[in-house]
Parts: sequence; structure tokens; C-alpha cells
Amino acid sequence: MPDDIIESHEDVLQNLEQAVVRAYNEDRSLLDLDVLDAFDALIRRYASEDAGKTPPRLSLGAQASAVYAVIDSICEWQLGRAPFALDDGSNLFIPEPVRISELLDCLKRLRKSARFWNEQAGRQGYLDYISSFLTG
Repeated sequence: MPDDIIESHEDVLQNLEQAVVRAYNEDRSLLDLDVLDAFDALIRRYASEDAGKTPPRLSLGAQASAVYAVIDSICEWQLGRAPFALDDGSNLFIPEPVRISELLDCLKRLRKSARFWNEQAGRQGYLDYISSFLTG
């Protein structure tokens, strides 16, 4: 069964997962639950924004907050709201921004994957799984 989100937004999904791997490489004690908390908070934030409501106040632990910040920077870049700083100090703007609804679909798809791999392989199952495909 094809996954429409993966097929239509593979680049967005990969950028978001690359951010997660980067956070994991910086803190190997990070758990899938920290990532899930960050995904949940981002989904609440952007769903509220999409509905024209004030985003809820964040209440995350330190590790989930760190993951949230890294993923959020990619979200804002994908939405065309913020540049992405390259290693050489220059900024990269996204050529064609995604809509908030598309970003939400991507975040929900990644949350589903994180839940699956956490259930299948334990506390860092998702992190280990995506790390095996992506470098940080």
C-alpha cells in the first residue's frame, strides 16, 4: 500500500528526520519518548496556528525541548519563514515552501513511524532505525 505522504513529501520528511538524527548524535541518551513529546508539541503548535488559535504553552523536559528546537527550525525553514544557515555562514531559503497542513501531515507521519519503531525495538528503536539511514 503506497504512502501518499512519503511519496509527495519525501524531502520534507528526510529534512525533519535529519534534524532528529543531529539531536541524537549530540545527545546519545535521547529517547524515542523525547522525540515523540517534541512531535506532539509541534503538531499541537502548528494545528493551533492552522486553526487561527494561540499555540498552547510548551511543557517539555530538557531533552524533548532540545529536539523540539532542532525540528522547529526545520519546520520554519520548510514553511519559508526562516533561512537555513549553511556551514559557510550563508543562508539557504526554501524554493517552494510547504503549507502548514502539509507540514502537519509530515509531522504526524513521523510520529507514527516513531511510535512503531519504539514499540518494535525499544527505547531508542526509532532513533537507531533512522540513524542507520541518515548521517548527522
